[in-house]
Amino acid sequence: RQAVADGADLLGVAGGDGTQALVAGVAAAHDVPFMVLAAGTRNHFAMDLGLDRADPAGGLDALTDGVELRVDLGEVAGLPFVNTVSFGAYAEIVQSPDYRDAKAVTALDQLPDLLLGEAAAKL
Repeated sequence: RQAVADGADLLGVAGGDGTQALVAGVAAAHDVPFMVLAAGTRNHFAMDLGLDRADPAGGLDALTDGVELRVDLGEVAGLPFVNTVSFGAYAEIVQSPDYRDAKAVTALDQLPDLLLGEAAAKL
């Protein structure tokens, strides 16, 4: 928001889906282009756009050779999302501090408790 207030005519961020969604929301609200730099944990949005997560800096080529695309921006509970929104068990799993270190193992370890245990009541 501050960058736009200071006169920026383009926004970009290196990050995952959540970070991309937040900045995309600001870009949409101010009608400025948004450049996606593939980084972050999964970054399904960047993959959907055909960007290489192994080469986030390659996204900077968009500054000279980029093609502007318009994509839908969704909103759930006042928060923007660019391609997917998660709820239920998966949303609980990805909020775990251990998730970034061992995603598959953490998800499999937590799933039974989320479905059957104390946490299930929150779902």
